[in-house]
Amino acid sequence: MVGQQMPAFDDDVWELYDGSKDWTQFHNLAQEMPEKLHELQRLFLIEAVKYNVLPLDDRQTERIDPTTAGRPSLVKGDSQIFFAGMGRLSENSVISIKNKSFSITADIDVKAD
Repeated sequence: MVGQQMPAFDDDVWELYDGSKDWTQFHNLAQEMPEKLHELQRLFLIEAVKYNVLPLDDRQTERIDPTTAGRPSLVKGDSQIFFAGMGRLSENSVISIKNKSFSITADIDVKAD
């Protein structure tokens, strides 16, 4: 996902499948039904405008990281406290340590036995 050159959207090849008969999407109908493909392309653009998704953005890695993408993050700061009994923590619920120097400090109680 990093460093690859994405083709321009104008160079993308549209495909068309009949999901009710060809669930494997093996037989591309775009050449056989160009009018249907054009109709669906037009509908796609209408809906994209309606739901404010233009311009399309094909950046992948950049969009995953909220900071790089310019989105607010749920986790701020440079320290975090965890407590006993906390369950699985997803990647987006803890401070990101990717590509950063970091240290971990733990206060633990060790019983004599």
